[in-house]
Amino acid sequence: MLAASNTGAVLLVAALSAGCTFYACPSNHCGEDAPASGGSSQGGANGQSGGGGQAGSEGPEPTGSWVPVTGSLVDLESECGNMAYLSSKPDEDLLIAGVAQNGLWASSDGGDTWTRLGTGRKSATIINRTSSILYDPDDANTFWETGIYNGDGLYVTHDAGKTFSSLGITHNDYVSIDFGDPDRKTIIASGHEADHLLHLSQDGGESWQDISKNEPDGVGACSFPYVLDDKTFLLGCRSYSGSSGIYRSTNAGTSWKSVSSNGGAAAPLLAADGSLYFASDVNTGLTRSQDEGRTWSDLGAVGVVDWGVAPIQLPDGRLASVATRHVVISADDGKSWRIVSTDIGNNPTGIVYSQYRKAFYVWRLTCDDTSEHIPEDGILRYDFDYESE
Repeated sequence: MLAASNTGAVLLVAALSAGCTFYACPSNHCGEDAPASGGSSQGGANGQSGGGGQAGSEGPEPTGSWVPVTGSLVDLESECGNMAYLSSKPDEDLLIAGVAQNGLWASSDGGDTWTRLGTGRKSATIINRTSSILYDPDDANTFWETGIYNGDGLYVTHDAGKTFSSLGITHNDYVSIDFGDPDRKTIIASGHEADHLLHLSQDGGESWQDISKNEPDGVGACSFPYVLDDKTFLLGCRSYSGSSGIYRSTNAGTSWKSVSSNGGAAAPLLAADGSLYFASDVNTGLTRSQDEGRTWSDLGAVGVVDWGVAPIQLPDGRLASVATRHVVISADDGKSWRIVSTDIGNNPTGIVYSQYRKAFYVWRLTCDDTSEHIPEDGILRYDFDYESE
């Protein structure tokens, strides 16, 4: 068991209350690669308004411990020991982990044991470094996986991961789909850290066109698209190699309008009330839209949420994210935050919550290490009952 210190939480509260004078964004880079960290649910996010988000000390001081739950994945061979991604299936007690060069793995016991997915007859073999998983809101047994570097970059399963089919494109950070269309015809997938590479399919993934030539000049890696309908798209761009921010198209990507200079640094979140949230990598924090991405409000939260980590939503509607190695939650749509965990012990790549296990799970990329195997702390769990805390 990994012991966690409460001292870090106390220092974090003090620093945030004082304006975060010592705070610095953690480096989530893998070598020179910024991770495509994302949530397991599709979401998306020019009006700017001051937010001044901050974390407070309301509530009891966290006393729990982070527990390794990498389980049988420990020492599994992987590209630079890379625990690439983690997802919590929304309709059952199932975690799905992506291991670089070694496929998707599922656990129904909270992470103690893992079994490989995609072993059904005639299934395509996934060997990429998973970058996102997107579940169909009408049937979570259908989901899409994107990944980078090795093998193909976009797969779909219709049988909860027994078999996968490749959709024929490579090296992809993220995928978004028009779920308002029962046939799921409109799909957008982004290239990995690529200037001007954005794949659009209008026939469910049977064919693709690159619509990135119409992106504004000077944008950086636009890794996070969001489909509102078959004509209306959002595009989140990071400052990895150009300007960051959010762009909106109402003509299927023929032209784009800048709607926010913030946002675009991690996967978007669609909240239960229809709001869209994007994390920022310039003014570290969140930006929110309540009108399908037409206008955005900067929530501030400088030093409160880490730029490389996508926000998530708890079953009761509160937001959760990571700040300087602690989990923080917000009960007021991101305006203020409260620390609810002890020190994670590392800078995680992402966070998910299991309503079945009543626990947060974090994972981390370890490609700066020399090991070619998954480490014991590749996945950590922290018990948190959202109904009582």
